[in-house]
Amino acid sequence: NCDNLARVTLPDTVTVLQEGLFYDCEALKQLNTASITRIEAEAFYNCDSIGKLADTPLLTYVGDRAFYNCTGLQDVELGEAVTFVGEECFGNCVELSSITMNGTIPGISRYCFYGCRNLKEIRFSDQQKRSLRLIGVEAFAQCEQLKNLDFREFSQLKQMGERTFSGCRELISV
Repeated sequence: NCDNLARVTLPDTVTVLQEGLFYDCEALKQLNTASITRIEAEAFYNCDSIGKLADTPLLTYVGDRAFYNCTGLQDVELGEAVTFVGEECFGNCVELSSITMNGTIPGISRYCFYGCRNLKEIRFSDQQKRSLRLIGVEAFAQCEQLKNLDFREFSQLKQMGERTFSGCRELISV
């Protein structure tokens, strides 16, 4: 519990954020991420004040529940180097409204975006469309504002898990 920690400036030599590093740092708003290659499990669990994840050119790995319950997170942009996002990675990020996936992630893990009630837009780069093979169980469940997803250009997509879109009340087409 680091209740008052609002800003972290790390040297460029730090490339890995270990498991639970900023767990429950509810005031954390700003962190330089340009040199980060891995964000391990629960690194930002319950960090309510983080509003955006971007500027991550070297990031390849985002662990299980890395941003779970970051209720202030509104925008996520995963860079071209990202190849893995873990289970419940952005689960219960209730203010998350926009996701951009530019990497080569072969699978969206189960419960990855579960409970992102305000998620309206998911953008996939062409390389991501060519890479995605699997969408896990309830990956987008309870994304109540999600309206449309078009997977026709996803040439490698072979499997979608059970209840992938459960509770997506506004969903019109997939």
